[in-house]
Amino acid sequence: PYSFFQWLPIPQNCTGKAFETMMASQGVRVYGSERFSLGETQNTHFIRITTSSPHTIEELRTGLNLIKESYQNLIEEDTSLII
Repeated sequence: PYSFFQWLPIPQNCTGKAFETMMASQGVRVYGSERFSLGETQNTHFIRITTSSPHTIEELRTGLNLIKESYQNLIEEDTSLII
């Protein structure tokens, strides 16, 4: 329960790689599950969020809020970001 990172499932209309790219454009670093996969895996709809990297709690809060907003936008718009 006290891990330095957390896995977050993301909507099926977006891969981890695409979400990673989208968040990088907003200055937030997350990693798509594809980076940690071996072989031909189908689990590409996850991101890994590192919670130990921010320098302040406010920086962490800001990043998590940006992730939340992007996540909600994917659900609401139902746009496909599968790359």
